[in-house]
Formats: sequence, structure tokens, C-alpha cells
Amino acid sequence: MDKTIQKFTILSISLLSMAVTAASPALGDISKAFPDTRQNIIMLIVSLPALLIIPFTLICGKLSSIMSKRKLLFIGLILFIIGGVSPSFSNSITFILGMRAVLGIGVGFIMPLATGLIADFYHGEELAAMMGLQSAFVNVGAIITSLIAGFLSVINWHYTFFVYVCGIGVLLLTFFKLPEPEKTSHSNKEKPSLSISVYVISFLLLIYGLFLFSFFTNTAMVITGENLGNAASAGVAITMMTVGGLIAGIFFGKVSQALKRFTLAASVILTGIGFIMLSYSHNYHLILAAAVMSGIGFGTTMPTVMIKVSNLAPKDAATFAIAIATSAMSLGQFLSPLVLSWIGQLAGNGSGRFSFLLSGVGILIGGLLLLVQARRLEMRPSNAVDGE
Repeated sequence: MDKTIQKFTILSISLLSMAVTAASPALGDISKAFPDTRQNIIMLIVSLPALLIIPFTLICGKLSSIMSKRKLLFIGLILFIIGGVSPSFSNSITFILGMRAVLGIGVGFIMPLATGLIADFYHGEELAAMMGLQSAFVNVGAIITSLIAGFLSVINWHYTFFVYVCGIGVLLLTFFKLPEPEKTSHSNKEKPSLSISVYVISFLLLIYGLFLFSFFTNTAMVITGENLGNAASAGVAITMMTVGGLIAGIFFGKVSQALKRFTLAASVILTGIGFIMLSYSHNYHLILAAAVMSGIGFGTTMPTVMIKVSNLAPKDAATFAIAIATSAMSLGQFLSPLVLSWIGQLAGNGSGRFSFLLSGVGILIGGLLLLVQARRLEMRPSNAVDGE
């Protein structure tokens, strides 16, 4: 098979990774369509899939060692299409949430395979390059789905969910062009184990996801609630974050080579600054700028973390290690509106802007701690490859 076609086929799976957030621009209009439904319930349209992603990502990670990864991927894609499109035909919030749960199950199968297949087929510098490209593809998919969903929601919020038809294209491409990766033979008595570092990184990723996801659950509410724009404007703002991620993915290789072990700290700090800027931006164009900044930080953080996780795990357990990290991120996304709303109530400020500020400060503190750690490592000899 032509290597370019194979690379594009594997990367195309990542186009769907952030699609659960595509419904974000419509949250304001959906809230108006269900005036008797609490805002936290409306936010579940975006955050509920993340809850289902968690167990099914882990299940997929375990099954990948004994089942065909192609079959697992096709199961995920079919569930993605059914759960994604079905809400377009319903006026029941219960049915909509049920189908969003099905979507989450599908994405739970897709996400670890999107990264795990890259680790299966590529190594060394080619792995780093593919991880950077994957980040770019994740954000391209988010840009396309968010833009289309935003404009569809202006017509009618039901139409927003038609954006998930894109899963059909990926299903057809992978069905015809994706080979089954070779399985590494190993003794059943020697089951590969994961180091404690994988779990520590996953926990930190949970916290990062908790803060980061406030962007997707609050941006539309802030923009439409403060009359800074409509659902389409919110879709553009969310898209600008993914534009930042796209930029980060394209230049990830060069950035990681230049910053070396400081790559992760710098990307997390940039994300935090973007969120703090977002909390104080009362001009729509400043919100767009803050979104791009946060997106560049996020788009650099994720491939850096995933490369580190895949390198820490034995080859046979790489997909499962990635599944654990991905599940932690998804758990943070699900907990985000619940935890941040609870903190907002304790502080007497439940606004979206307060969530942005809280998230920005939390992420910034984490980035500064990583900077201190990277500086301490810089002061002593090390053979570690930065950014891995």
C-alpha cells in the first residue's frame, strides 16, 4: 500500500476525535428550546459523551490485544454515526442525551485506536512527526465540524447534529484502505505492565481536561448571553481554538526540537494565559485571539503527553496506556461543568467568565510547576529525549 495513503487513512480517524464538542455552538439555542430544563442538564449534551468515553476507551484498549483493531474501529464508527445523527430527529431531551451517550461509546472506541494505530505502524522520528500531524488532523476535524455545526444551528438547532454524517466518509476510507497491524508475539505468562508514571501523567491530564473543557461548555453561553454574537459566532470562536491547535500540530516537530524538555511547560503556560485573557475579554475579537492562544497551547500539550505515554509503556501495552491517558482526559471533561459550577456556587459566582478565570489560573499554576521541574532536570545530566 502507498505509504502516503496509509498515513492519511490512519490520520483521518483523528478527524472525529473532537467531534463531541461540535454541538457546543447550539447549546444556547437548545437551552431556549427547553426552558424548563436546567442549564447543567443542557451542558450534558457536550459533557455526557465524555463520561461514556471513559470506560469504553479502557475496554477498547484491553480488547485491542485480543481482537482485530479494524473490527473495533468499525464498531466505534457505526456507533458514532448513529449516536451523532439521531438527535436531529427528536424533540425529547431524554432521547437526545441517550443518543449522545451512544456517541460517547463510539468515540470511546475511536480515540485510543486513532493514537494506538500510529504507535503500531510508526517509530522514532516518524512517530513524533505523525503525532504532530495527528494533532493537526484532530483540530482540522474540530474546525470543520464546529464551523458546519455553528452555521447549521443558525438555521435550526436540530440540524447541528447532521454534522456527524462525516463519520460515514471515515468509515468507508478505513474499511478499504486500513490494514490490520501486526501483533507482537509474547508469552501469556509475561503480561506487559505499566509504570506508575503512566498513571501520574494520566491524573494530571484529568486535571488539565477539567479546566480546558470549560471553554467548550461556556463559550456559547458567554457570547450569546452577553449579546456578543449568535450561535454562528460561538461556532467561529470555538473554531478559532482549534485553528490554534492546527497551527501547533503543523509546527509541533520544530517547536519540540527547539524547546526540548521545556515544551510541555511552555504549552501548558500558554494555555493558562489564553484562558485568563478569555475571562477578561469583553470584545468578540479579543475572545477569538484568546481562543487561538489557548488552542496553540492545547495542540502542543497533547502530542507531547501522548508521545511520553507511548514511550513509557511496553509496545504490547501502548494502546492500553494511551487508553488510560485518554480516559483520564475524558473524565476531566465530564467533571468540568459539575466541578466548576460547584466551585462557582461556593464562590458566589457561577458565570462562564469565572470558570474561564478559575481554569486559567489552575492551568497556569500547573505550567509553572512543570517549568520548575524541567529547569531542575536541565541542571543535571540526562539522556532523555525531550518531548517524548
